[in-house]
Amino acid sequence: MKNPQEIINNLSPTDALSILKTLAANDEQLANRIAKIALDRLSQVDPEEVAVVV
Repeated sequence: MKNPQEIINNLSPTDALSILKTLAANDEQLANRIAKIALDRLSQVDPEEVAVVV
């Protein structure tokens, strides 16, 4: 089997989301970890991105 990180890095965004949803649906603890990471990332403000919008 190829390196798992290499396989993950080559996933399309659509495939990655589908796999993430499947993993979360099958493991509540993992779903909670995914949600926490997502909230942490979504709550971070990127000043350069905001500057582009403004």
